[in-house]
Amino acid sequence: MRQGATLSLPSGLSLRKRLTTVTTRRRTASSSQRAISIPPKDPREAERKLAQLRRDYAKKVSLYRKDYIHEIEMLRVKKQRKDEARLLAEDITITTI
Repeated sequence: MRQGATLSLPSGLSLRKRLTTVTTRRRTASSSQRAISIPPKDPREAERKLAQLRRDYAKKVSLYRKDYIHEIEMLRVKKQRKDEARLLAEDITITTI
C-alpha cells in the first residue's frame, strides 16, 4: 500500500486513523515503554528493550495485515453483491421484454 493511502473500514474509521488511534492509546497506556534517548549501559537491558521493540513491531504488523485482509475481503463481498444485483436486474429486464 502506498504511503498516504487510506482504506475505509466498516466501523467508519479509515485504516490510517484506526491504526493511529491504536498507537496513541498504546503510547498513553504504557508510559514505561516510551523511547529513551539515552541508551542503556547494561547489555542485558539493551537486549530486553530490543526484544520488546521487536515484539511490539510484530504486533503492529500483524494488526496492519489483519485490517488490510479484512478490508480486501469486504471489498470482494461488496463487488460480488453488485455483480449479483446487476445480473438479477438484467434477468428482470430480459423477462419483461
